[in-house]
Amino acid sequence: MRKKEIKLYFIFIGIGLLFAVSGVLIFTALQAKNQRYLDSGIKTNAVISDIILRGSTNRVMTTSSTKIPHDVYVTFNTYDGVEVTAILDTFTPDMHRGNTVEIYYDPMNPDKVTMNLGNNNFIFLLVFGFVGFGIFMIGFSSLNKIFKFDKLKNKLINSGYYIMADITEVIENQNFALNNMHPYNIHSKHTENDKDYNFKSHNIWFKPSDNTKKVKIYLDKNDYNVYYVDEDSLK
Repeated sequence: MRKKEIKLYFIFIGIGLLFAVSGVLIFTALQAKNQRYLDSGIKTNAVISDIILRGSTNRVMTTSSTKIPHDVYVTFNTYDGVEVTAILDTFTPDMHRGNTVEIYYDPMNPDKVTMNLGNNNFIFLLVFGFVGFGIFMIGFSSLNKIFKFDKLKNKLINSGYYIMADITEVIENQNFALNNMHPYNIHSKHTENDKDYNFKSHNIWFKPSDNTKKVKIYLDKNDYNVYYVDEDSLK
């Protein structure tokens, strides 16, 4: 299970990077397309004449979801006075029939129209980047914890100093799951020089037998707050 856990965090890192890179690539493509229209297109005002749910004949005035595809029809006059109705390549939830919007149209092909979405493109990049960074950091920080834990574990085991602590409780960790399984945390206690020391294990992917009463704890002899609960001693 530990290898699967590490693999899961690597997947998180990969997905995070994919989101971030995809965001940059799509943003770059959208910006390039938008800039072409700004450079060669003609700016004018258009009226939203209709908003139609794609694949349906039902006209809609507005919607709260940009995930549902809509065709936004705009009507405008070209510089030579020709009235054109074209489908806008953009839809936002605040669009309503009758609204006036600023568009750019291709003078050679007035049916091709767009809006200046520079700021929207930046928002798109920020959203993709934020989501990607968040997923990446989940995977990266989790892997970092595992590697730090392994380093500490090896150091304590190599020191050879340990005690046998009494198991006080075995709790299923409901906050984490892998393959629909929850790990366990082993709680134990050791009394030395009339002082009680309590320990909690890392996530252990098996439940110790009810007959297992003690667990081996590797310690820093100078600081009992630095320890490793030896899961092999529970088998």
